[in-house]
Amino acid sequence: MRKLIMSKIGCHLRYFKGTVNLYAERYMNNRLALTIATRTEPVATCTVNLADVDCPDGEIFVKDYSENEGMASWLKSVDVIAPGITGWSGSGYVEIQRYRLTQEFKERLKAKGV
Repeated sequence: MRKLIMSKIGCHLRYFKGTVNLYAERYMNNRLALTIATRTEPVATCTVNLADVDCPDGEIFVKDYSENEGMASWLKSVDVIAPGITGWSGSGYVEIQRYRLTQEFKERLKAKGV
C-alpha cells in the first residue's frame, strides 16, 4: 500500500518544476518503490526494480534518465539518498545507478510502516 512519506517539497526535474509529495510502497519482490505526485496527478516514478540484479537492503536503483533526468540530484537534495553511487547495472540502453538511503529517510520509512 502506498504511503505518504514527505509532503509539499519543491522539485525540479527535466520536464517538471513544482511542489510534490513523495510516496513509498514495495514492489512485489519487497524492494522499495518511490513515486512523486502533485496533489492531483502523478509526476514520476523515482526508482527502478531490477529484479534480477542484487540490491542490498537500504539501497535503491534510481531512475535518473530520460524524463527523470535530475532525479538522483533531487533525491540527494531532500535527504532521501546519500551522495555517492554504490553500484550500477545496465538495462537496455541505459546504466542505472544504485544509491544508499540516508539514515533519516530509513527512519521515516520505518515510522510509516514501509
